[in-house]
Amino acid sequence: MKACIRPILIILSSVLLCACVVSCLMLPYMAVDTPFYTLIGRSMLHDQILPYRYIFDHKPLFGFLLYGLWDSVMPVKTGMFTILALVCAAATSAVARAIWKTGGITLFLILIAAGTSFEILSGNTESFQILLQISILSLLRTSSLPGIFATGIATLLTININYLTAVCLFAPVLFLLLTRPSPVKRTASFSAGFIAGAALLFSPYLLHDPQALADYFRQQRNFLHAYGADSKERLLTLRTAATWLAFFVPPLALWIRKYIVRVQGKISRDDLLLLIWFLSGLPAACLSGHAFAHYNLLWFTPVAIMTARLLQDSLRPAGLRIALIPAILLTGFSLVQVTADNIKKYKRFSHIDYRRLSSLTHGEPVLNIRAREALFYLANMKTADPYLFREHIDIVFGPHAAEHYLRDLSRNPPFVLLTWDGCGNGKIEAPVCAYLRAHYRKAESVKITSRSGKIHSLSFDLYRYTSDAASLNPQPGASP
Repeated sequence: MKACIRPILIILSSVLLCACVVSCLMLPYMAVDTPFYTLIGRSMLHDQILPYRYIFDHKPLFGFLLYGLWDSVMPVKTGMFTILALVCAAATSAVARAIWKTGGITLFLILIAAGTSFEILSGNTESFQILLQISILSLLRTSSLPGIFATGIATLLTININYLTAVCLFAPVLFLLLTRPSPVKRTASFSAGFIAGAALLFSPYLLHDPQALADYFRQQRNFLHAYGADSKERLLTLRTAATWLAFFVPPLALWIRKYIVRVQGKISRDDLLLLIWFLSGLPAACLSGHAFAHYNLLWFTPVAIMTARLLQDSLRPAGLRIALIPAILLTGFSLVQVTADNIKKYKRFSHIDYRRLSSLTHGEPVLNIRAREALFYLANMKTADPYLFREHIDIVFGPHAAEHYLRDLSRNPPFVLLTWDGCGNGKIEAPVCAYLRAHYRKAESVKITSRSGKIHSLSFDLYRYTSDAASLNPQPGASP
């Protein structure tokens, strides 16, 4: 009976995983962040615009450059972020195999299957972060002083994908620097590389306009101050991370017992490194205070390596199969849920004619007022305001958001993109709507609804500036 069940389970899990990956490849994007980063990367590479001079985001600049480069080399845009995730997961598995002797294919399958719970296939910044983190740790294990210098450069660049990387790498890097011969020389070489990396990364600012570099950090500081989570959201983040971690505690406990607690003689430095990396990823995943699933990839990846190591070991600990049951159940549920959600997303994306939207705006500036910023990526539109992400103006300006929109509108941008029926449902302030009625007329409208009648956030109204708009909208108080 058992001999029959095992191949059935293998076939079923393979079909689920393939279906999930294919459904991801059908989408232009999965996470709203990735097209946004790509827009900034495109402006850097194609228009030579320094970050935040065209579009603002609170992430540091190296991540934008990586997404811009990936966009440049990928001929097919649909599914390209999932392809990025698969490439990074495969490379991460190869590096982990060299350090911890895990099965490369086993680890790759664990990462992309169990990682669906944490949106790994979305290709968010964690894909780059984790690959570069494990590469840095690998290089620091064996490198000479020149190699350590280069690793310092790579560390600075990696931190400038997401500042949470500094939390992930601080303890593991110190461990590798201080527990090898000549720790002072190694630390000095690494520090010199870190400083050189900063000079390299920010040299365009220093050469073009040093004041722009000060403005770069000022904008980040101001936004992050307003973006910070309250105590209630931070508590939710901790509870959410603890819940997800609970599914992986059994294999984690088995690994610690086998490779740390019950080791006869000296504990392997590489195993200690893996444990330290995991312990550093836990606070990093919770530090922002926002309960985004993809942050948990920072601690999940070391746990996935531990699990692959247990499965690869010829002397597997007793109870391993039972220990994996919670993680397997979570993985199966996530694969089904993600696949179903992706099919729904595919149908929503198909409601919009992006070529028509692009031809209507034909490269002229478009002011976004609380519409989905991903529309700018999908239709290759140009923004009229650096705060393109639909929530950023409200975060930065708070109750004065309407004043900011009116300042933008006073410049009469050729087009305005609104969340669908924003003036009718109260999502857009009355003075902003009054200005639209006086100076703009509707050029395109797309309403996407679910079976329950809920209007999806991709729905929008596009308005074109016209000098005779007032005569086209004569009813006072009417929604444009």
